[in-house]
Amino acid sequence: MPLSRRAILAAPGLLLACSASATPGFPTRPIRVIAPTAAGSGSDSFFRLVADPMAELLGQPVVVDNRGGAGGVIGTEAVARAVPDGYTLGSLVGSHVMNRYVLGSLPYDAVEDFTPIIRLSRTTHILVASPKSPFSTAAELARLAREKPGTVTIAGSEPLSLYGGHLFARITGSEIISVPYRGSAAMSSDVIAGNVMASFMTSVSAMPHIEAGRLRALGVTSRERSRLMPNIPSLHEAGIDGFVYGGWFSLMGPANIPEPVVTRIADAARTTVLSPSLRPRLEGLGAEIDILESKDFAALIKSDDATWAAAARDGLLRAQGS
Repeated sequence: MPLSRRAILAAPGLLLACSASATPGFPTRPIRVIAPTAAGSGSDSFFRLVADPMAELLGQPVVVDNRGGAGGVIGTEAVARAVPDGYTLGSLVGSHVMNRYVLGSLPYDAVEDFTPIIRLSRTTHILVASPKSPFSTAAELARLAREKPGTVTIAGSEPLSLYGGHLFARITGSEIISVPYRGSAAMSSDVIAGNVMASFMTSVSAMPHIEAGRLRALGVTSRERSRLMPNIPSLHEAGIDGFVYGGWFSLMGPANIPEPVVTRIADAARTTVLSPSLRPRLEGLGAEIDILESKDFAALIKSDDATWAAAARDGLLRAQGS
């Protein structure tokens, strides 16, 4: 009879014996990276660029496996329940910890059931609108939202981008309609067409549309202008005082991956994203390469947990369906 995950966690001797047998010569077979998002999302684009050069360093294929749905829970649960041998990883993003406060009861613990392997980049979100929209700045959008409460629609495709809309309404003293989407591709199309007025999108998702003139950038969510997008003001700079938040792209795995395996994966991922041939392409997507090693990344996750718990208490995170 197969052991449950709880049984495995309760039997550390068995776990260590199983993991130790997988460690020598790692990897000896393909590595699967589960992306808990739809194909074409910002994180999907990022990791598909990383996978092949990382595979060359590891000497085994690195296969991206999209398992979107349920706000990322389906794919993330598959990571949490995988054997902790380094052969199943997750390309998890900044909303990973936030999900426990917006999606209700989760089938995993976002902090305890994962091994933080490495944070590869920071991402800012960008407030964007159609070039056909009647406003050209964030301040003009805020004024419209105050003058015509309940008429401004701001979309998001995952909890972190939806949080942007709620924070915008709180800081500007306005009332907006928050419009959730299942994926960034459909959301982008509707913003471009003007079916929704604005959206908070990851820089990776938004930049190709901004550069092609399909979207207008109103501001970034970092406190200062991003060095990758110096022509776009920060929302804080644009008069939305105190509007600051951001996300990240990472590699994580199930809890209790042996340290030598974590080190091997992290070394390959770090070398890949810092390579002179790939780094400009990743940063061209809007992902600012900013490495956090496993221990520091684990500390960031705990800090994020405290941040999102406070945001939930303040009403800036909405439970799904509310």
